[in-house]
Amino acid sequence: MKPNSFSISSRKKAFTLVETVLALGVAAVSMSAIFGLLPVGLNCNQSSTEQTSAANLLTVLAADLRSTPGSTSTSASTEAETHRSNLFEIDLPAKPTGSTEPTQQTLHIGDDLQPTSELSLARYQLNLWVVAPATDRAPTTVRALITWPANATYQKAIGSLETMIALDRH
Repeated sequence: MKPNSFSISSRKKAFTLVETVLALGVAAVSMSAIFGLLPVGLNCNQSSTEQTSAANLLTVLAADLRSTPGSTSTSASTEAETHRSNLFEIDLPAKPTGSTEPTQQTLHIGDDLQPTSELSLARYQLNLWVVAPATDRAPTTVRALITWPANATYQKAIGSLETMIALDRH
């Protein structure tokens, strides 16, 4: 006897319509969750890029300030002598001034991490507070605060990074 080609035992196994619809539903929910997290990942990437650039800027700033020459004379002149840094042109006191009041300087930094005079080309705003040494052996201290974007106030800035730099310039 010839076996029946339509018998239950010889039937090919396949997915039913219900199984296919359920699989597509699970895939759709998974994909929507993945696509929902995509903007969060992009924002984190942008934020970390800005923070890395700001940290690089602070490293370059610290190197520039440390390479600025200190006091070269030992005369007790009462004149406020300053030395200007090479790259950022920041004025640093050459001698103790007797004052602990900081002097503030604001710079705008472009995409190339170089100072720019045009606010429209600036990416960062760099605020510096320089405190002259109190004595001949005390360090010059610089508080540096970077905020971005450059045209935003500190309260409305997207991000900021701050550091303190002590300069032993003797």
